[in-house]
Amino acid sequence: MAIPFKTSKTPSVDSGIGLVMRLNGLWSRADDAHLSGNIDYWNYILDSIYDNLCYNTDVKVVKDEATGKITQVKFDSDSEKIYNYYNSKIATAKADKLAAVKAKDKKAYTNAKNSIYFTIRDKDKWLRTFMHKLGLYLREYETNLGTAMFGNR
Repeated sequence: MAIPFKTSKTPSVDSGIGLVMRLNGLWSRADDAHLSGNIDYWNYILDSIYDNLCYNTDVKVVKDEATGKITQVKFDSDSEKIYNYYNSKIATAKADKLAAVKAKDKKAYTNAKNSIYFTIRDKDKWLRTFMHKLGLYLREYETNLGTAMFGNR
């Protein structure tokens, strides 16, 4: 017996459930990477979390006036600027760490290593705050599990 498919374009369950489930899995992996000291992997997972949170970000398309061809695509939001700020600080600290290794400077190495860790930690905290502002984080005090998970929409 064939099972008929619903043709309605309106989902019966909030379609955000897939996003919340995906984010929950990523946060679990991020916490594991953080706790195990795998700093680079932790940062990669945070990047993936951010990518999943950008589903509603404005995109700015820049075209060449003469040809009409797209020359640049930018995500145009404050969150993108904050995300890029953290990544820039991490990249600078990683360059400092490499320079310290080459110079055999233990103090500079330790400072750069700490800078990487604390910047990624701040990026993690910012992402949790950003996710909460988007209404995708569990509420702290809620009696209805559905409302706690998916907001009051």
